[in-house]
Amino acid sequence: MNEFTIVPYSNEYSKDLNKVRTCKDVYPNLLSMPYESEAETQAYFEGKNKFNTLAVVDGKAIAYAQLRLSKNVRKKHKAQISIAVHPDHYRKKIGYHLMKEIIEIGDKWLDLHKLDLTVLQSNTPAVQLYKKLGFVIEGDFKEDTIVNGTYEDVYYMGLMLKNKEEK
Repeated sequence: MNEFTIVPYSNEYSKDLNKVRTCKDVYPNLLSMPYESEAETQAYFEGKNKFNTLAVVDGKAIAYAQLRLSKNVRKKHKAQISIAVHPDHYRKKIGYHLMKEIIEIGDKWLDLHKLDLTVLQSNTPAVQLYKKLGFVIEGDFKEDTIVNGTYEDVYYMGLMLKNKEEK
């Protein structure tokens, strides 16, 4: 296995990230489209209230995790996570390490109280990873997301970080 490093987002990786997000084995699990442009990918990663970590192998970004803070003032205590790994790098614990890093950013640097995400119920490896990291299923949304012409069921999962009193 090629060693990977975790780095912050830089637009120099936009082309690599576009390849991850538009890969036929990846985009069905994201809320992106098969033909997302490089400019659209770049816009996804840039902007206020977004924190991105990338996994880089041999100078190329092959995975990412993103934490997005809520814009709603009454939800400033939480953020949503998204993650994608290029299939050439599945089962190498890259997703696990990216998630650990993004959870730590939310907990220890942004002082968040809760992280959440949505995942297709059919994406069993992702569901197992999130459970391993302490996420719990908080909701079951029937026919929530369309994937290849089929309505897919989605789990809403959450991770409660330390209570403010414990910090």
